[in-house]
Amino acid sequence: MVSLQRQKFPAKKHVLLLSVVFLAAVCLSHAHAREGAVGRIINVQGDVSVARPPANTWDAASPGAFIMPMESVRTGPDGW
Repeated sequence: MVSLQRQKFPAKKHVLLLSVVFLAAVCLSHAHAREGAVGRIINVQGDVSVARPPANTWDAASPGAFIMPMESVRTGPDGW
């Protein structure tokens, strides 16, 4: 007769704890990035650019980017 004994996996607790800590850190850093933002780019179609002071050079916009005070957004004829 074979007797099987279930092993305890304390590593599961560590993985869960690390996952919770990582998730909390991501949430806090994401909330910090939004602080002071006046908008956020959700979707980019065509020519869409953002100018950020002090350089005020126009860079391609990307989805998820936050728009801060004094920044400008422009679209080309095919942009929205």
